[in-house]
Amino acid sequence: MDLLADKKGTDRIGFEGSWYIYPFEVAANSLDQAEGIGELYEQQYHDAIYERMREFAQNVELWTGSFAEIQSSLRQRIIDMTMWYSGMGNAAVSQGDSLGFTTPDETAGYLDHYCPVRGTDKRRMTEDFLDHMLDAEVQTEWAKQGYVYVSNPEATYPERVRDQYPQDNAAWRKISIADFTELSEYSSTFSEEFQAIQNA
Repeated sequence: MDLLADKKGTDRIGFEGSWYIYPFEVAANSLDQAEGIGELYEQQYHDAIYERMREFAQNVELWTGSFAEIQSSLRQRIIDMTMWYSGMGNAAVSQGDSLGFTTPDETAGYLDHYCPVRGTDKRRMTEDFLDHMLDAEVQTEWAKQGYVYVSNPEATYPERVRDQYPQDNAAWRKISIADFTELSEYSSTFSEEFQAIQNA
């Protein structure tokens, strides 16, 4: 998917439209002015991110909001390609949904974080749950059913995603994970800019 190529009559591209972070990660990753998505954290690069998003927007047929919308839009040929979460995309492909899915060599992602809540009186239950979630067998099954990333080095990925997903630290370094603590001061501005780009 080349969002910078001149749009032709046959190009019908969908792009994440419900939240700024993933499109902005793609824009930052494409700029190569800082490592990974480093442009997001430094205000001097923000105008370049907005300009790259405006370039992308010229080739976007549909700003998507849910996987159901994506599936429906692909089936109806409203769009031919789009970006979405690797887990959901791979799950759809595995169910014979006549879709293709690929993960770029350098990409952005997100991680779910689980931890005990400060002051909880159920700490032991929480720790038991976390131990369960981190078990290699559980993570292997979770990856098999939901095509999610695993954190236990003894867990394994299903064959479909073995070449897509990181297997070692070197591969993990090619995936940029947003630090929302650092982004919090820019979040409102990013949201406003993203809405303006979509509505232009």
